[in-house]
Amino acid sequence: MLKRYIVFILTFVICDAAFAQMGNGSERAAERRVGKQIEAQVEKQVGRGVDKQLDKQLEKQIEKGVGKAVSQQVEKLVGGPSIESKVENQGLSRAKTVVSATPAAARSAIVQDERRIAAEAQQGRVASVASNKAASHYNIAVDVNGSMYIEDQNLLLATEQNLNELKRLGIVPNQITKLKGLEQYLIEFDNGQAARLEGAIANSNSVNYLYQYQAGDALLSTDSWMPQEAMPLAAVHSGNGLRVGLIDSKPDLAHKSFTSARVTTRSFVAANLVEPHEHGTAIGSILVGGTKNFTGLLPKAELYSASVFYESKAGDVASLKSIVMAIDWLILNRVKVINMSLAGPPNSLLEMAVNKAQKLDMAVVAAAGNGGPAARPAYPAGYEGVIAVTAVDRNLQVYYRANRGMYIDFSAPGVNIIHVKAGGETTVSSGTSYAVPFVVAALAVLNENLSLPQSLIQLSKSAKDLGDPNKDRIFGVGLVSIEP
Repeated sequence: MLKRYIVFILTFVICDAAFAQMGNGSERAAERRVGKQIEAQVEKQVGRGVDKQLDKQLEKQIEKGVGKAVSQQVEKLVGGPSIESKVENQGLSRAKTVVSATPAAARSAIVQDERRIAAEAQQGRVASVASNKAASHYNIAVDVNGSMYIEDQNLLLATEQNLNELKRLGIVPNQITKLKGLEQYLIEFDNGQAARLEGAIANSNSVNYLYQYQAGDALLSTDSWMPQEAMPLAAVHSGNGLRVGLIDSKPDLAHKSFTSARVTTRSFVAANLVEPHEHGTAIGSILVGGTKNFTGLLPKAELYSASVFYESKAGDVASLKSIVMAIDWLILNRVKVINMSLAGPPNSLLEMAVNKAQKLDMAVVAAAGNGGPAARPAYPAGYEGVIAVTAVDRNLQVYYRANRGMYIDFSAPGVNIIHVKAGGETTVSSGTSYAVPFVVAALAVLNENLSLPQSLIQLSKSAKDLGDPNKDRIFGVGLVSIEP
């Protein structure tokens, strides 16, 4: 009877002390309080003479109590659905540590685990909180070429005829999305369904590849320059009446730089994924931002911003599915130029989407890539018709990490560019990402009165040759410029 009473007291004290303090911000006080209570109870009630039978009963009771207490506390913190399976495993693991450890070690184990679980809960990183569909986005694999993709997600751009073929095969896709701008259906399969595809649609099926920003170093330097300093457009065009598209992360529209800007946003990221703001804020500010001390290239232009990036264990990534849907949305909104400061592997679905945009007289401008001089072409920049942009500094030297190749079309300022920082003032960054907005802005101005082919001819004529005569694999046709 005495042993049972000791087990009950120990279980109650350990659970109550360890979790009553969770989330109150007083970690050191909690640690001291838990440590004193555990040491006092264990040493006073149990001592050194407790036999093995008591240990076994104690372990069972603590496993049960701790697991339940952890589950209740974390559910309160995240305010979400039950996460019992995740939390119970954590509780069991910790209970076993407590039983086998010395009082001091037990105290440390409980406090450290408490901090970890509380932090995971508060940051929304407990995997079970997200839906199964959203959680699958974090299951990332890498193909033989080193390109990342989402496991068990396959995509197809299909016609009505393709849909009929799927019915004939008895295949029911996981999702079908009608893309009015692309005049196609975007179909999503799992691996089992994709394996049953036949003929042409089997060859057109693609895994859901992931794409990344082409943002490189944040090189704080005396050589930093403002967008309007790098390419003055104020004397040519304010941007009033122009429509520009941006496929990137979600801009921080609460920033004062966007107070007077005309920005329309739409997210193509699954609801339970975290959407970052930093890169989209930077590129958006270079395009249309404006404050007392900072002016973007086209501050009065109308920006259509498609959010496609989410936070993952591999960094911020954008899925092929989100990018294709974003292109479709921008087509429907009749933008003239699309800014894609991102890069990744070649893909037939992505190529089909950008080709459709080009046929509608829309310019697609993309980052040449930050893979280095020996890197393979980056996509979509590597596609025929897509305008690939590399980055140069104030001395017109190419960014040291920039890709090289005959697919590069233009050079633009992209090293030590000053831009707005999400949640802050301004900062400086380098990379082919930051060069893209300069070509986008110049084309938007030219494309207002000219067709896309005519605009490109004009832009090529006004470009300043930087390398070998004519087009070369480092600078393309040269530094983009637009004359007043």
